[in-house]
Amino acid sequence: MNLYGNEIPNILIKICEKEEYAKDVKNGKIYMKESGYFRKLEENHRGDIYDGKMPIHGNLDIKIGLKNGRIKSFKQDFPDLVIKEIDAGMVNDDKFPIYCTTILNENITEYISDKEFNFKNEFIEEMKNFGRYAVVFNADELIHKSSKYLVENKLATRGETACILSTINYCDIHNKYTIKDTAYIQNLIQFYNKDLSYKWQNECRLIILNNRLIPSDKDHFIMQIGELETAVIIPIDELNSLEL
Repeated sequence: MNLYGNEIPNILIKICEKEEYAKDVKNGKIYMKESGYFRKLEENHRGDIYDGKMPIHGNLDIKIGLKNGRIKSFKQDFPDLVIKEIDAGMVNDDKFPIYCTTILNENITEYISDKEFNFKNEFIEEMKNFGRYAVVFNADELIHKSSKYLVENKLATRGETACILSTINYCDIHNKYTIKDTAYIQNLIQFYNKDLSYKWQNECRLIILNNRLIPSDKDHFIMQIGELETAVIIPIDELNSLEL
């Protein structure tokens, strides 16, 4: 990654409420919430009713091709009804294990001088909603050890994509999708688009592509991937002392 002209590793930041939780992260205990968890929360900084969904707005017409060649139209068959919003999603899309972090880049920092930067105040204030401790570590180490864990525990096959680590695209979520976008819903792109109101989280999320790992009576999945050797723990008020 390039940060103000300097090549640096891909750095992730995990904010934790308690120091013991931060130590768990450093020790490789990756606590992943089910994807549907975030839709249930009322907290503005965590809760998102559209997480993993495609909200489609407008006077919508749903058309279905019948075997006899006729096109069945919702508007024709039900002219007095109006569909104003659809939250399109996948079956069992509330059970994907998700691990949320922040990625270090120019969106949340400000240039001071060569090899020196500060975190923007808006980012620090947003992160304080999540906890008091920051765990800073290498993204490549996380994805390597997570993939290895999934293969060794027979939760994935070597050579196949078992998980995705990618940054969030922030957008006007109410105007992002049309009916045509539902053709790509199996690609999970809806989990990597979030509303602009969340932009200071600057999220990078890890999703395991198996929505059967978390049983119906649980809301989380834990990976024990081994110590993150690149990880350091910093009180959130001291983030600006971070040296890369």
